[in-house]
Amino acid sequence: MTSRMRRLARRAAALATAATLLALGAATSALAADSVYWFDIEQPDPLISRTNLSGGGGTDILRANPSVGAFLGIAIDAAAGRIYWIEGDRINFSNLDGSGRQQLNPAGVRIESPAWLAIDTTAGKLYWFDEKTEDEQEGSDDTEPAIAYANLDGSGGGHLRATGATIEFPSGLVVHPAGGKLYWTDSNRSKIGYANLDGSGGGELDTGSAQIDEPFGLAVDAATQRVYWSNSESGTIGFASLSGGGGGSFQPNGTGIGFPAGIAIDPAADRLYWSRGGPSPIGFASLANGSGGGSLDIAGASAPLLAAANPILLKAPARARTGAVASPVTVLPAYKPGAHFTCGIAWAGDLVEANLMQAPQAVAYRWLRNGIPVPGATTTMLSPIEVGQYSCQSTATNFAGSTTLSGASFTVVSKLKLGKLKLNRKKGTATLSLSVEGPGRVKLAGKGMAPAKRIARAARTLKLTIRAKGKTKRKLFATGSARITAKLAFTPSGGKAQMQRRPIVLKRR
Repeated sequence: MTSRMRRLARRAAALATAATLLALGAATSALAADSVYWFDIEQPDPLISRTNLSGGGGTDILRANPSVGAFLGIAIDAAAGRIYWIEGDRINFSNLDGSGRQQLNPAGVRIESPAWLAIDTTAGKLYWFDEKTEDEQEGSDDTEPAIAYANLDGSGGGHLRATGATIEFPSGLVVHPAGGKLYWTDSNRSKIGYANLDGSGGGELDTGSAQIDEPFGLAVDAATQRVYWSNSESGTIGFASLSGGGGGSFQPNGTGIGFPAGIAIDPAADRLYWSRGGPSPIGFASLANGSGGGSLDIAGASAPLLAAANPILLKAPARARTGAVASPVTVLPAYKPGAHFTCGIAWAGDLVEANLMQAPQAVAYRWLRNGIPVPGATTTMLSPIEVGQYSCQSTATNFAGSTTLSGASFTVVSKLKLGKLKLNRKKGTATLSLSVEGPGRVKLAGKGMAPAKRIARAARTLKLTIRAKGKTKRKLFATGSARITAKLAFTPSGGKAQMQRRPIVLKRR
């Protein structure tokens, strides 16, 4: 065990509370539910566990290999259905149910004494701290922890320069992609450090008047531009502006939260979660003011002997939000057959800075016409030719569950438009031009005239010949003129017939 890990073990021992280790639960490949994952800091039989955010349904996911070492950090990639963890001097990954366990190959990045993971699922990078810096690998005696990273696709990695920041005893790590920074807590120095993701250096965050004593874990609320951290000494939650200052602290429910070892936040639900030791390792309260809340039921999972750490939320996919409001479902106007439509449902990505993962692992589509699924319409695009009311549905799934959303509805209509009438006085007939906006059948009939019909397989202009018959024809030949009323019926594909009448006077020399 390295000196860093021994120091961490001593810190964890100070957080310890009595608990009973339960048997390891069986892994399942079925969908879970909205959950929180955590690991126990170096208990005799280290575990990664989870429980449902609604309470109950707890289970132990992974057990450490005694010959390798304890757990010291986890990260989740919801879109890939993977969980990553540090185990001794290795970084491993598996499916979220614990199956398919493998070791990460960081492609040239040397791993000596890794601690704490942060994942940027958009950029495809995994970050961690390591005692062995890049300079040390080249012969330097500097053993200050450095920030290392690996590309999740196995294409390589490196070290992130943090010049200007001091990294002494990091005890938490999150990446804030939109802000271009990586944040961590330094429990020895009671500071919040950061490094710029572009490698241009780093520094320490001005936490203002906020209480900060042995911080152990943090999370960022990008909507309010705040960073939150848990104070393991006082059992409080501190916060400050990402731009510096504006700090404060509170005790959830006014009673403190024991000895917290990490936090996660769900801004949309106004929830703050923290992890700690004992039989009730996951607490929660209002993010806004620390009111309400309680502890999650972890029945089925093992209570930590020392301290639950590094809580990460995994939720079923949710609709992407525009500002503070979810994108509304609207009703679109009517369109002609053959118009092109895209199912515009957008799904939210992970809030990696908040330790909240919700990206879809798979997305399916279907289109409905008059409330009934359109056969074979299972892509994002549709060009309907049949009239009716249409809408799309998108179902996004990850390990936490599935969510189905409906897109905007619209109607497809096809109209019959009458054009010019051209008389043929020599034959005593007439040609009627008409146009249809989509496929369908046109039928022309009336008293004293021969019926005519045409089938249109697409939008087009048609011509129908009108001929007199019977008494009307005899009158036309006798007097040179006959009046009829043509009845036109257009039945668009998939729709009801549209009726029009057209008075016509046939002429003959």
